[in-house]
Amino acid sequence: MKQRNLFKSRLKCWPSSLVARSGVGNFSGGLVSHKNLADLDSLGRGPRGIIRVGRKICYLVKELIDCFSLRSEFLDDYGVCHET
Repeated sequence: MKQRNLFKSRLKCWPSSLVARSGVGNFSGGLVSHKNLADLDSLGRGPRGIIRVGRKICYLVKELIDCFSLRSEFLDDYGVCHET
């Protein structure tokens, strides 16, 4: 649950309601690259709410946060996975 709150803090900090795919690395603090997200999109596993603006692909911030939250897991000191 703490982890979801960490991602949700980006909702207030990000200056726009959209994130360009090329800016996903900056948005995620380097955790997810734009190439990784493009691969997830092609497999149908990426975030919902994809928007094309000219030649740029963008994501709604809320949908990107939801996608990151669903794809993450919290590990304790022993590497044991805990559901978020």
